[in-house]
Amino acid sequence: MLRISRAAVALALAALCATGVVAQGRADDFPTKPIRWIVPFSPGGATDIVARVVGQKMQEAWGQPVVVENKPGAGGTLATELIARAAPDGYTIGGISLNFTMYPFLYPSFPFNIQKDFTPITLVARIPSILVVTPAMPVNSVEDLIRAAKASPGKIGFASGGGVGTGGHLAGELFKKMTGVEMTHIPYKGGGPATADLIGGHVQTSFATTTSIVEAIRANKVRPIAVTSATRFPLFPDLPTVAESGVPGFVTEEMQGIIGPAGMPKPIVDKLNREIVRILNLPEVRDRLVNLGATPVAGTPAEFADYLRTESAKWAEVFKGSGITAE
Repeated sequence: MLRISRAAVALALAALCATGVVAQGRADDFPTKPIRWIVPFSPGGATDIVARVVGQKMQEAWGQPVVVENKPGAGGTLATELIARAAPDGYTIGGISLNFTMYPFLYPSFPFNIQKDFTPITLVARIPSILVVTPAMPVNSVEDLIRAAKASPGKIGFASGGGVGTGGHLAGELFKKMTGVEMTHIPYKGGGPATADLIGGHVQTSFATTTSIVEAIRANKVRPIAVTSATRFPLFPDLPTVAESGVPGFVTEEMQGIIGPAGMPKPIVDKLNREIVRILNLPEVRDRLVNLGATPVAGTPAEFADYLRTESAKWAEVFKGSGITAE
């Protein structure tokens, strides 16, 4: 019996070692087929731009296509559910923005736990927003906008690229709360369509992410009046913050990150993380993101997981008693 037991143990150990070799081999060989990168918003917004810039570099390095799929709708939850239900093999990943941390509060019926049902890969960038107005509007400052909104309660619309509960929406709600004005939220499925309607004068103002609005500002198609970060924005150093424009304490900032479904093997998560961090540190990629208005902050999966927990706890307090819901 002792001999059989030793033999069984030896076989079990051999099987475990073989499994480890196979798992490591899969990570070493990864990827061997196209990677699907799901974007929860329409083309042209920050999440889409990050996916295309980083995805192209991944494709060049690994020799496998990185297929960006735009799946807008329901504030990003449709795309997020696709990520959650995908096989945890590393071949389906997705971009997220700040509203990912708000899903439990915006969508009580959202069937997934953002802490348990996804694998954080890396935080990509922090992105301030810029408060902009359509050129036809006679507004040149935050004070002008407050006066105009108080003169016509509810008649000034503010666009959000992504819909209810996204960063642009909540920035507008925070602005309303802190200034006592009434403005009407106009939701869009992405930063591109929101910017197009702003340029066309179909909506008057927006808290637009820098990545989606910088080019329109440079082309004088929209008028910037303030930035939402705590400090001034390097690309437009003469542009004041909202806080220094008469709304002290007002600070909001978007983020971009990359996740996968829960249960992804650690070697594959680490390989994806290393490659994406390498790409984000390439001078041409950093310059591209900075010129679009993003600040690259690539880090480890553990650091990103901590960030998501902290942001989720913060927004839980903001939503408490607010009545804001997407359902």
